[in-house]
Amino acid sequence: MPKESGLGGLTSFENVDFFRAVTKAGVSSNVSGEIIKAFIGASTITKINDYYYFQDASNPVENDYRIYSNGILLEFQRYNSGTWTARFKMGYHGAGEEVTTINTASHTLVDTDYCLNVQYSLTGAASIVIPTTQKIDGRIFKVKDSGGNASTYNITISTEGSEKIDGSDTFTIDVNYGSIMIYSDGTNWFIRY
Repeated sequence: MPKESGLGGLTSFENVDFFRAVTKAGVSSNVSGEIIKAFIGASTITKINDYYYFQDASNPVENDYRIYSNGILLEFQRYNSGTWTARFKMGYHGAGEEVTTINTASHTLVDTDYCLNVQYSLTGAASIVIPTTQKIDGRIFKVKDSGGNASTYNITISTEGSEKIDGSDTFTIDVNYGSIMIYSDGTNWFIRY
């Protein structure tokens, strides 16, 4: 079966992934103008492994752009002084996507989890475990007490390994309908209210 070609030689599937990445960053980033200008001016877009190049991937010049997208992390990079540097980084999933409803006492975070909708707090205490494999710079997820009973049945978030959450081993949601956003720097986890 011949490879279906899309923009810049990408397959239709790769085009969808690429445009999804550009759209999400365009909405979320203060550097979106730079990225969109680079995209519009690109005569070709090449995908090599998890990178999308706007220009000749083997011979980058000052201010060339590329996008790194592995399904968890989305990073826009610019070539400056002989090296690729991050201009914008975010968790891949955007608002309104990948809602996982938790109706059990324990849940281990997986790659596709972005928003954890914890309804189990109506029944009992719930625990969310973050595996060490999820400790990726830029990984973001949210936890929400959608059951509305976390003051009675707490939701405890912990790590699988020695990683810390804002310097502690655990973080507890103990307010009805409480929610938090958690992100990683590649070493530990941090709360963003």
